[in-house]
Amino acid sequence: IYAQLHKTKVRQLFGGLLGPPPTALVEAYTDQPSRTTFDHSIFNQLLTQYVDADGWVDYATLSGDTTSLDTYIAAIEKAPLEQVNRNQKLAFLINAYNAFTLRLILDYWENGKLQSIKDIPGHKRWDDKRWKLMGQTLSLNQLEHEQIRPKFIEPRIHFALVCAAVGCPKLRNEVYQADRLESQLDDQMQYCHRHDRWFVYDSPGNTLHLTKLYNWYGG
Repeated sequence: IYAQLHKTKVRQLFGGLLGPPPTALVEAYTDQPSRTTFDHSIFNQLLTQYVDADGWVDYATLSGDTTSLDTYIAAIEKAPLEQVNRNQKLAFLINAYNAFTLRLILDYWENGKLQSIKDIPGHKRWDDKRWKLMGQTLSLNQLEHEQIRPKFIEPRIHFALVCAAVGCPKLRNEVYQADRLESQLDDQMQYCHRHDRWFVYDSPGNTLHLTKLYNWYGG
């Protein structure tokens, strides 16, 4: 018991250094009827056109056609999130995170010279407060760890938020939609457990190798 308490205390003190901050999951929003909807069709068309079935993005072509992405990101800033229900909020926030990440990559693309999101200066990556929504200017980390993780009891979001690193889950070539959210999140989770980038069973060694998501978000 002491060892477990000590481990918990260490995570509380050093969670920001050892991985994502610990958080308690709660449902912050009720599934009440929506008073409005948000149109994701522009982003959906972009994903269909530039992302393949395995989640790889044609950045070279997309970099020459950013108007649709910029239009969608501008619309995100003015989205009436207070008027939509729980599933619409979650779908919206996942789509927003993924759209912002695409824009970040394109900002540093430079004709394919960018090999990894980690080549982007650290202060301009996940902690850069530049993304506008809900009347706030947030970083990608704030969007994930303050607006999504703590406010939804939904661990499958970790298979849907795509940070553009090789170890991230695949980017879907369609937007998340409230009326299909359950099946889409389930499909994302199962996809990762059918591909050896995230899930490998070594039969001779009787060892299971899992994506680091299980380490970072063990709770």
